[in-house]
Amino acid sequence: MMASLESKIQSLAGIDHRQDITPDNPVADLLPSRLARACAQALAIEGAGVSLFGPTTRIPLGASDDEAEHAERLQFTVGDGPCWAAQATGTPVHADEPELARRWPMFHRELTRDTSYRAIVSVPLHDGTRQFGAMDLYFRNSSDMPRQEWPDGVTAGQIVASELSSYVAAPNPDSGAPNWMRNPTVVRRTRIWMAVGIVNLALDTSSADSLALLRSYSFGGARTLDDVVADIADRVLSPEELWVGAP
Repeated sequence: MMASLESKIQSLAGIDHRQDITPDNPVADLLPSRLARACAQALAIEGAGVSLFGPTTRIPLGASDDEAEHAERLQFTVGDGPCWAAQATGTPVHADEPELARRWPMFHRELTRDTSYRAIVSVPLHDGTRQFGAMDLYFRNSSDMPRQEWPDGVTAGQIVASELSSYVAAPNPDSGAPNWMRNPTVVRRTRIWMAVGIVNLALDTSSADSLALLRSYSFGGARTLDDVVADIADRVLSPEELWVGAP
């Protein structure tokens, strides 16, 4: 089953392992969003979101659509929810609406007020050593959420983790700091996703719009995208300044 689901997700995400990670391929910039969208389609659910966890924070890397992206931002804003629990425990978390209301009342209030989602399954993303993120799978009806074990959801998480682990590593077990991968291409891709996530949260924009704004700012200032992304990721440049500097 995993082979067929893996092929389906890779096909829906438009992944070609012969070309996808080349340094000059801009399509790879939004790989987390492409994977989230592919998982939502392959699993026939309403939405999906992918997040990276560092030692002290969580960065939404991508989502299947605008509504899922907003749900991811809500969970980050509240600072708690199924995604955080999946990351902490290393096991999938199934939360229908009563469970959301009981365990995370503030997040439940915001989620039901701002989105149509009423249930979430969160699966941890790991590379075999440690968890480096989590994927939220969203449902509009609690009755549609699989109970207890959901092999396809777990398999989808394994597939996403495998694809992303080519770019981003789990936290270093000694330092706890993000252990960015082995080559400049990986660092570039990862920092782009981080910067996009930071801009998403600050300006309430979609991943595509955030990336377009970063590119516009770099073009207007005759700077490389890599330099602007580094400034955002390192908190040298604030997301609000992008509006001012964009042509």
